[in-house]
Amino acid sequence: MKVTWGTHPNNLGHNDYPGCFRCHDGNHNDKTGKTITNDCSTCHNLLAVDETDPKQLAAIGLQ
Repeated sequence: MKVTWGTHPNNLGHNDYPGCFRCHDGNHNDKTGKTITNDCSTCHNLLAVDETDPKQLAAIGLQ
């Protein structure tokens, strides 16, 4: 099949790649015809938004 690490794009995250927004872009519909939401809070609990030094990152060792 000639599949290698570079065969398919990396869609993790959403800063460098479309990630979730491949489908959750407000332009795709589910099989009932309802638009798939692009509201991040549907799947995520946003703990720190637009904070310059969020304490949550330090708590999990990322800062």
